[in-house]
Amino acid sequence: MSTKEGSPRGSKHDRVRLSFNVTSRVREQLGRLQEDCEAESLTEVLRRAFTVYEDLLKVRRDGGQVVLEHEDGRREVLRVF
Repeated sequence: MSTKEGSPRGSKHDRVRLSFNVTSRVREQLGRLQEDCEAESLTEVLRRAFTVYEDLLKVRRDGGQVVLEHEDGRREVLRVF
C-alpha cells in the first residue's frame, strides 16, 4: 500500500491518497455494495464500511455483542471477529 499527499481540493480534513490492489472478486463485491447502498463512489463504500466496523469493534470492546434479528423473529449473534 502506498500513500500520497492529499488532493488540493478544500476540505476540513486532511486527505491522504491510498493505493492498493484487490482481487477481481473483491472489486466485484465493492461494485455490488456501491449499487446496493447507492453510494456515489467506491471511496464512499469503504468509508461507510470502516464506520460500521469501528462501531462493531466498540460494542465488542465495551463487552457487548451485536445481534441480528431476522424478519421471522430469529436472532443470531454477529460473529465477524
